[in-house]
Amino acid sequence: MIDKNRRVLILLDGVINLLFGIILLLFPWGVGQWLGLVVPDNHFFPTLLGAVILGIGLALLLEWRR
Repeated sequence: MIDKNRRVLILLDGVINLLFGIILLLFPWGVGQWLGLVVPDNHFFPTLLGAVILGIGLALLLEWRR
């Protein structure tokens, strides 16, 4: 059984990961420019990272509901 503090932490982490994942999926070029990074012509890796972070967020929310 997970205590209340850990459940809150899992929920917050899941929501934050979902938000970051959605932002990276929708705006892969904008995030790099906003952070001041070199933005490549190909947006494959930022999109892939967004999908992975989104999946981690979903897994955390599933764990929170359990």
